[in-house]
Amino acid sequence: MYNLSQKGRYGMILNARSIAILMDLVKAEDYLKVSYLSSKYKITERAIRYNLDKIEKFLVKNKFEFLLKDYTKGVKLVKSKNLVEFVKRFKGEYTPYKYVYSKEEKIIYTISELLQSKTILNAGFFEKSFIYLKILF
Repeated sequence: MYNLSQKGRYGMILNARSIAILMDLVKAEDYLKVSYLSSKYKITERAIRYNLDKIEKFLVKNKFEFLLKDYTKGVKLVKSKNLVEFVKRFKGEYTPYKYVYSKEEKIIYTISELLQSKTILNAGFFEKSFIYLKILF
């Protein structure tokens, strides 16, 4: 289990809200207004800016671009394929908020859920259970 002060492979650990904001930036096609993020997360705009500063330091420390910031437009991530893959990998494997199942654990979990279920389970059910469901078989 990680702890918040632990520095690992990525140089720092982001908190859950910073990770959620980073994922919003990855998904966004355009700038996100600080006011939008503030209302979404029900915190002050100053708190959002603090999270954005932490995200930016995290990205720069890992050799990615600074965030694009515009007072009228908001904030935007300079996306690249490498960055999107990096963020997904970081979120899925190296945060204290998510547990990453081993291949064997995924198989055991999947089989036990299928055997115990009284209804048909689709892949979406397992996608919610695992951070990234990979084809195991």
